[in-house]
Amino acid sequence: ENYDVFTLTRQQSNKVQRPVIKNVNITKNGAYSGNSDRQRREILEAMAVDPDEEMAISSDRCKAFKLSNADIFAFFKLARSVTARDYNYGLDMPNCYVSGSAVLKNGKKAEWKIDEMRRGLLSDGKTEKYFHCDKCRNENYSAFTLMPKRERDVIQSVIIETNGGCSRDENPDGCKLYTLEETDIVAFFKRAHFVTAREYSHDLSISDCYISGSAVLKNGKKATWSIDTPMKRGALSDGRTTKYFYCGSCFNEPWRSWNAE
Repeated sequence: ENYDVFTLTRQQSNKVQRPVIKNVNITKNGAYSGNSDRQRREILEAMAVDPDEEMAISSDRCKAFKLSNADIFAFFKLARSVTARDYNYGLDMPNCYVSGSAVLKNGKKAEWKIDEMRRGLLSDGKTEKYFHCDKCRNENYSAFTLMPKRERDVIQSVIIETNGGCSRDENPDGCKLYTLEETDIVAFFKRAHFVTAREYSHDLSISDCYISGSAVLKNGKKATWSIDTPMKRGALSDGRTTKYFYCGSCFNEPWRSWNAE
């Protein structure tokens, strides 16, 4: 009786263990967790986006992320275990989630949570187990979850809505130099590598000059994007989840000319 709820697991190949769940109960479906996310607010402000307006839109869009009991069983059957560090820092952290309670086949009770980036959490109140499900293909998961982790060539077409924009009023003319063409946008996201939200908002250099617009991804999903042009930071969002990029290999024109100045 003193063993934790996770001692009864299904042993898989390569020593992968997965919880054996008897039944589940969904208490929150299509829920949103971003209203009090200070880091997300800072990122949105850096992108010259009104945090309250964007979060209201995101909250509404989270309502589309809904899973069934069968989806929950499938998740924990297919998911692999990850460390707490990977769960909290190494994987994308979205704001849309589904949560509830479960009874394991050993009779123990547990609480669970699954978000749209296919991260999972299972807790008995004393111990927490973390999961990520690469194999989960429910269409309600984020548009980005079906992209291979190293896949960069994800954009089919783009529309530039703001070119040479400035996020502050002090020197708007200074940003008019930094303009790109549609082909430059596609090339940027193809060359850039993923960075974490913290790296994007705190570790990389930030400027006031940006370009932004909309895009259609190769999986047919729609997204919005922005690029901090001089500093080569980028963000791509489907309205529920945001991916962050840095293009250290962008040395072609026009970046070559800008860096020479």
